[in-house]
Amino acid sequence: MKNKKMAGMFVIGGLLVAGAAQAETTPQDVSSTLSISGVVLSSDKGCRVSLSKENLAFNMNAGEVIYQGHNATQPQTVTVSIQDNDINGNFCSKAVEAGQIAVKFVGKADDADGTALANQYATAEDAAKGVGFGFFNENNTPIAINSDSLPVSNIGPVTNTPSVTFGVQPVRLTNTEITAGMIAGSVTVEIERL
Repeated sequence: MKNKKMAGMFVIGGLLVAGAAQAETTPQDVSSTLSISGVVLSSDKGCRVSLSKENLAFNMNAGEVIYQGHNATQPQTVTVSIQDNDINGNFCSKAVEAGQIAVKFVGKADDADGTALANQYATAEDAAKGVGFGFFNENNTPIAINSDSLPVSNIGPVTNTPSVTFGVQPVRLTNTEITAGMIAGSVTVEIERL
């Protein structure tokens, strides 16, 4: 009986060691995080946001990172669609036509100018330093998170769905030295009534 218990312990111990060895990552591996959030609203006269992309990935050299406050050069674009909570409603389209709907980007601002999204990994050992995420309108002009809003004025001819496109690109924070490393961020796209 003792031999069977000992054999069982060796098998379990061996599996733990094998599992730990297989879980090890190499320095070249890059992990990814999915942020999930939402809200349930009543269906009368409410609007909801849909994004064409919910994840963006950037791989660039430090020399390619633009300065905070400059126009975007290589943004990844995302289209925001505004839809009625009521599937048969047209409240949101009418509000867009009247110039009453915009989107705002809400998140943790950087510690430099406070206009870019901060790098969530900033305190990690392998984090990029001096880098945040800039947000840009369709003309590649910077949009300050937490304060600027982006008016929604485009209504699709086929779907009759209001939308607006914005860009995101890593930016070199003002008066900071940039170092290579991991970057990540999470922002909430909110509807703003004008």
